Amino acid sequence: MSIEVETSKDHDAIEEFLLPDRFSNIYIIGDIEARDEKAKFSVAKDGDHIIGILLSYEFDDYPVLWLYDRGSATMQLLDRVTYGKFVMITGESSVQRVLKVFKEASVYRESVMHAHRSEVRYYHNPEVRKLEPDDSYAWAKSINNGEEPDNKLIKKAETKLINNDCFGLFCGEDIVSRGVIDVKTSYGWAIGGMYTLPSFRNRGYATSVMSGIIEAASEEINDFVLYVRENNKPAVKSYARSGFRPIAKRVFIDFNTGTKP
Repeated sequence: MSIEVETSKDHDAIEEFLLPDRFSNIYIIGDIEARDEKAKFSVAKDGDHIIGILLSYEFDDYPVLWLYDRGSATMQLLDRVTYGKFVMITGESSVQRVLKVFKEASVYRESVMHAHRSEVRYYHNPEVRKLEPDDSYAWAKSINNGEEPDNKLIKKAETKLINNDCFGLFCGEDIVSRGVIDVKTSYGWAIGGMYTLPSFRNRGYATSVMSGIIEAASEEINDFVLYVRENNKPAVKSYARSGFRPIAKRVFIDFNTGTKP
């Protein structure tokens, strides 16, 4: 096998390579379908066949990398990683090779969970609604664990509410449970940012927010995906209550950022 790695903008070929695991790779497919200019692809090939990809997406603080291959091209793709800090999402087959190169990295294992619309169980709560930019203060306060947010956090919250479909469950004027539609693709939606303030847990609020998100989806969207830490048993149980089932595993690797999933 002669493996070569090159930069690629052949989005159609990359998407075709990812489709067998489309739900596990829904974030990458979302970047492809959006033709996001920040998403840079390196492709490993054996002859004319793609056998692995590395997506680099640079944020202000650090890049997020997605490494997807079946173990045969990991080292060649890692040669393209020159950052001093990053977060990487990859599969179990690549973890040990990544740790050989980035020995100080921290590893967190996640479960990819999927629900089809026909399998979803709804728990409607009238206090759940889609948020607007005017809700920036309440969102920022929720992000700050109920503490008073500063102007920078409020501005960041406003940007989030403009760019994403965000949902919250209110108790009075405060958001006590929340979730976000992270990515919309032609194959399904990825749901993220699910969080309930500690003092409001074990009341079914996260399940209600999840129901609100799925109820808001158009009838054409039948599939929903989320990632959750394997050891977060309460969250796994909550998502299962809504109809989600584990379909794959992914590994979240942090190198020098201090970030956890």
